[in-house]
Amino acid sequence: MCEECQLGKYQSQVGSQRCKRCEIGTFQDERGADARTSCPPGGTTLGLGSVSLTDCGCLAGYLDMSTGMENLSCDKCGMGMHCPSMSTLASLASGAAALGKELVPR
Repeated sequence: MCEECQLGKYQSQVGSQRCKRCEIGTFQDERGADARTSCPPGGTTLGLGSVSLTDCGCLAGYLDMSTGMENLSCDKCGMGMHCPSMSTLASLASGAAALGKELVPR
């Protein structure tokens, strides 16, 4: 008997009983999915098995200039700045990041 894949997993091969974890840069927010969804252009995730668009952030060297929950708006970091993966304008302004201080741009 086939079981539905959980969030963050998918199965694209008919007849296979094992689900695959979403690769870095992809996510799956629906149970029983047969494909994964890519992060918006310039985006990535920090690990495997991401479950939501909100797990996506900008690549290292870029800063997410969006405000709120809209799609990523990744702009290249300014000269002299350090922007790790998942850097946001909000974390630059506050000096804190929900995922840890190592992800705060400076």
